[in-house]
Amino acid sequence: MRNRPIDPSTVPGWGVDADPQNDPTYPMRDIARDDSRGMNWTRPPQQRARVEVLTSIEYNARPAVVGTSTPPRGVSGVIRRQAFRYSES
Repeated sequence: MRNRPIDPSTVPGWGVDADPQNDPTYPMRDIARDDSRGMNWTRPPQQRARVEVLTSIEYNARPAVVGTSTPPRGVSGVIRRQAFRYSES
């Protein structure tokens, strides 16, 4: 079997998002027309953590609400603490 280039016109749906006028997500991604940049709302108050909350190193702030039902404990906690030392990627 030889590797032949694929003719895009023969593949159904190929390049469906090539035209910005036909892309349903284009208005959301096109922020050039947007007057406000970034967050335009007041950040809610942060939940007080009564247990240890592990946070990703990729974010500089915790979300306003965090799950506290399963705090890191025992072997699982050790593994989770180690995992949170590294990037998510």
